[in-house]
Amino acid sequence: MTEPLFNVLVSDIRCEYLLDNQNYPWIIGFSGGKDSTLVAQLVFEALLNISPSQRNRPIHIVSNDTLVESPLVMAHLRNVQAQIKTAAENLSLPITVTTTQPDMRQSFWVLLIGKGYPSPNQMMRWCTDRLKIQPTSNYILDRVSKYGAAILVLGVRKTESSSRRASIEKHKNILLFDTKKTKSCPKHQDG
Repeated sequence: MTEPLFNVLVSDIRCEYLLDNQNYPWIIGFSGGKDSTLVAQLVFEALLNISPSQRNRPIHIVSNDTLVESPLVMAHLRNVQAQIKTAAENLSLPITVTTTQPDMRQSFWVLLIGKGYPSPNQMMRWCTDRLKIQPTSNYILDRVSKYGAAILVLGVRKTESSSRRASIEKHKNILLFDTKKTKSCPKHQDG
């Protein structure tokens, strides 16, 4: 009988976390939606299957407050983040939970009204870079650059769109999450 996919992914994440050849911190992009929540859950499960003495790699769960989200969405995100932070602390997991915001000079309304940028569209998607990517990049540079690199862990659906599927195929780490070719990893001794 085939092992459930969830368990296979937890095992693969555990193996990746325990790799001896690098110890880069992980940055989990977390929106509070179903994809990023599943990734966070998988990482939690993997960490719980690792002895506390081997939980040496820092993990940062990073959310973005674009300053244009619905107050209800942000309240939900803050609530979920608080639950994650409490659980990580209670379970002694090496997880930091944070929220980034764009520099005020790069905020949506300053760029749209103040500088006259066109409304974001398929051809001109300046908002993702300014409101999410740059603040997250600044967080990484400020907090984890001492490690020389970081591993970004994102939850995205291949079926969301054809362009998303092509982008995932281009950038995915084949060794980690290609569920059709899951790697077997050496069993690590806990202790």
